[in-house]
Amino acid sequence: MGNTFYKVLGQMVDDALVALQTFEATGANHGLNKLKAVAAACLDGSKLESSIREDLGPRRLYEFQEAVSRLARTTSFTSGLGRNTDAHNALLNVKTIASALEAEKLQEEAAPQISEARDANQGGHSTEYVHRSRIEALRAMSGLNWDLKRLIRLLEELNLVHAAECHMATAMLVRAIADHIPPVFNVDTFEKVANNYSGAKSFKASMKNLQNSLRHIADSHLHAQIRNREVLPTERQVDFRADLDVLLGEIVRILSP
Repeated sequence: MGNTFYKVLGQMVDDALVALQTFEATGANHGLNKLKAVAAACLDGSKLESSIREDLGPRRLYEFQEAVSRLARTTSFTSGLGRNTDAHNALLNVKTIASALEAEKLQEEAAPQISEARDANQGGHSTEYVHRSRIEALRAMSGLNWDLKRLIRLLEELNLVHAAECHMATAMLVRAIADHIPPVFNVDTFEKVANNYSGAKSFKASMKNLQNSLRHIADSHLHAQIRNREVLPTERQVDFRADLDVLLGEIVRILSP
């Protein structure tokens, strides 16, 4: 089933819940047909539609199947607030699982479009925070004093959160990368990389930007406590791609045989 089916199913559940609550409160608008419609939409005869079963997987199958079966077995409502808890809970269970399936289907259907956009950008401007050539260069290295697995994984996760527009997580991960790599430069803090490493003037300028601007921005997102008003960061605020690329380029240069 596609995401549209689960979206419509959720709307049907909402209609059935309203009808049930109206009947309990006033005795009017029985609404049993709306409840039955929810069950009918999910069933092929007495069994769940096979495509729904596949979408549910074993973890959710029993709960969803039991809820739909309870709806199908319901033949009447009892007047009075809160007198139809079985039907009410069954509807809520169907709604919860249908909403989760709708979100999963949306994600599945969006994945090819994201992949196409990424492929289309390979020949020009990359939408990745860290260019894949830097990651591949690090992955290809062997026989080093340093284990690069964590660094590579940090870079991969940085690309993931950037693609998902998780801007606070982006700033935090760039800072984590800066804090992770100083031993490559034979120092123990990134501040010493920025201040003491004998690189080119342009390298020092990029490292100063990471040390000063990035660190302050990342700290503001890592340590800020809840306030009565908030302003969320934009992509531009956490865009340190150029400076990070300079840093990674120097790491590749140092570690290359």
